[in-house]
Amino acid sequence: MKKLPGIKVDKDGNVTNQGAPVTKIKVNGKDFFGTDVATAIKNLPADIIKNLQFIDDYGDQAKLTGIKTGEPEKVLNLTIQEDKKKGYFARAQGGVGNSDRYNTSFRGNSMKGERQLSFDGTVNNANLRGAVVMG
Repeated sequence: MKKLPGIKVDKDGNVTNQGAPVTKIKVNGKDFFGTDVATAIKNLPADIIKNLQFIDDYGDQAKLTGIKTGEPEKVLNLTIQEDKKKGYFARAQGGVGNSDRYNTSFRGNSMKGERQLSFDGTVNNANLRGAVVMG
């Protein structure tokens, strides 16, 4: 993506298009890892992408009524090549520290045809941000 005009990707994986931050990634029109754009682009190899499209998303209300108000979110929709719509990836991490502190996380994705399942979870007692996202 870094080679495309108007698109910038910083060292943390944050993406901007024409100066506006990309807040969400979709794969074949479906949400992919929620709002974790950096994780999404790190886990999708460039050679499986058929095309990409930037969408101005005005929210669910605008989809229902057709009335667009306010500033849109920038959403990147990636279309996967038909013969590449299969596979999985996963990443697990863990750590322990003093005072009985621990941190574990697991991220995974499985794709087969139009079916896509993603999981992102964190368990810790170190007051770190974590969430579970399934789609």
